[in-house]
Amino acid sequence: SALPRLSTNYFYVPSGPFPLDPGPESVFQDKPAFPFGGAGLVMSMRDYDRFLLMLMGEGAIGDTRIMKAETARLGMSNLLPSGAETAGSLIDGAGFGAGGRVTLKATPGGSGAGTFGWGGAAATIAFVDRANQVRAGGYAQFMPDQTMPFTRDFAASVYRSL
Repeated sequence: SALPRLSTNYFYVPSGPFPLDPGPESVFQDKPAFPFGGAGLVMSMRDYDRFLLMLMGEGAIGDTRIMKAETARLGMSNLLPSGAETAGSLIDGAGFGAGGRVTLKATPGGSGAGTFGWGGAAATIAFVDRANQVRAGGYAQFMPDQTMPFTRDFAASVYRSL
């Protein structure tokens, strides 16, 4: 098991980072009483990158099919009803698929239409942009993520580097 390698989650305070959830004693070392959204997705960066690679491959990694291509495409599509209001929400101006934000219109020099991804509570963010063949993940492990520009600027930094 990789649990002994679980990273520490930090909380930012004016004096500097404070270990909020030390990896060796993390609340994520124990299985939750029941599964629920927001309970925390815990895995290695490598495993999450392989998940992104599988989404990029519409359900396959190389010659290995994990799920039907139609299932992957449906999950990464906008599942909101036409006319759903998203202003002021975490997905302002975007759609929502099966657990992630969906870019509805391409951004010049940035994400393509259909880009799918989401951010986590501890300044983590990941996305797949099949239109531009880009996948990226950033995992900073600090809260609240609004104290630093990491998650806000991550995607723009990725596209500037291409």
